[in-house]
Amino acid sequence: MKLSNYFRFSANNRALVKAAIGGNLGKVEAALRAGTDPDARNRALKEAAFHGNTGIVRMLLVEKIGMKAMPEPGWKFMARSVFNAIPQGQEKLDLDGALSMATLKGRTDAVKVLLEAGANPNAERLGLMEWAASANGLTETVNAVHEARHHTI
Repeated sequence: MKLSNYFRFSANNRALVKAAIGGNLGKVEAALRAGTDPDARNRALKEAAFHGNTGIVRMLLVEKIGMKAMPEPGWKFMARSVFNAIPQGQEKLDLDGALSMATLKGRTDAVKVLLEAGANPNAERLGLMEWAASANGLTETVNAVHEARHHTI
């Protein structure tokens, strides 16, 4: 199915999702500046995670919390507090959905970024994706989820 048929999004929204799939940071940034809606940003996050485009995952997380750049060391604490402080009813990125997609494809770097940003390693829908990753020998990714789960108990 063509992307344009699948989404009822505007051209900017479709450009964002296509760029996230293709790993094009410049086009993602341009689409974000031009204006995109929450559904497109969530879809782009999931697609970037699924395709292992960790730089785009980070960019979408940065865009959500309004920073110019995501500092490498210790950013997870700030990101988690910002995501958790978003009031009920306001836009939230679907970190758990993106985590499931990254886990399914064995995208360990994206899994780690999403877990650091506050994705729930105990999310209900993660179980099946984790099982599939394990069945496909993606042990590094599964171990990253298990380690995060162990630290949240």
